[in-house]
Amino acid sequence: MGRKTGEGAPLTDDLTSPETLDDFVNHLRLERTSMPKRLRAIADAMIARPDDLALLSITEMAQSLDASPSALVRFAKSIGFDGFAPMQKTLRRVILDDRDTYRDRARKMGATLRGKEGDISHVLDAFALANISAIEGLTSSLDLGAVADAVAAMRKARLIGVVGQRRSFPLASYLYYGLLRLDEAAILLDGVGGMLDRAAPLGPKDVLVVIAFAPYAEQSVAAAREAVRRGSQVIALTDEKDSPLCGLADVAILVQESNLNNIRSIAATATVIQTIFVALGMNSNTSSNAGKTDDR
Repeated sequence: MGRKTGEGAPLTDDLTSPETLDDFVNHLRLERTSMPKRLRAIADAMIARPDDLALLSITEMAQSLDASPSALVRFAKSIGFDGFAPMQKTLRRVILDDRDTYRDRARKMGATLRGKEGDISHVLDAFALANISAIEGLTSSLDLGAVADAVAAMRKARLIGVVGQRRSFPLASYLYYGLLRLDEAAILLDGVGGMLDRAAPLGPKDVLVVIAFAPYAEQSVAAAREAVRRGSQVIALTDEKDSPLCGLADVAILVQESNLNNIRSIAATATVIQTIFVALGMNSNTSSNAGKTDDR
């Protein structure tokens, strides 16, 4: 059943059948802005702590959120469910699915491949096709203006900080590696020694590149907030316009990755990162880099 707006018009996406917890949470982020204040507060709570709320009864959830049970029913119906119980059942399902280990996900993929999981070529073909599709979509959807703005900001920066946690960590490391090969002044904020909490030595002349995708590592979002507080420019590589990073970033670059059997890729984002550091290296010169070095 599709969701309805205040006028009763059906929306194209359906929150009642999300495949993942990310889908559920991202739909809530999209819809919360058009909700009444009371329902928006419920949506915010579900976005912030879905695991906790999924375990509660309607009475317990109402007490936890300082809301009435009837408000929870209205909230569930506003996003397309027949009532509270179907919404809670769906939330519990996607949370359990999200807790699958990578081994569980690999086994499910084996079942999808009709018992051919022993043949590595079938796994390779499946992921290669998914990644090819994501990269082909990238060529038409990527905001090249945002990429150009990011490159320009990085070229002027005294110091470039890079942060990415969980799935985004190898991407952050790759960008950091590329910056070092370009002889750019860069630092990887990996959390060692509390560097994420302090946003390292970033200041008004610096740039922080934050890479985060739903459900958005809180440490990465906190590092972006701290960079804003310090007057640094923030460049975000993220997935949705309603990502918490978009509200903090001076430049936001949106990338959609492939998601095969709930195993999400990083291929499209790695392609964007290659584009960024190669573009940064183009038209650069030794004297400009030396000038930035002297200003450190």
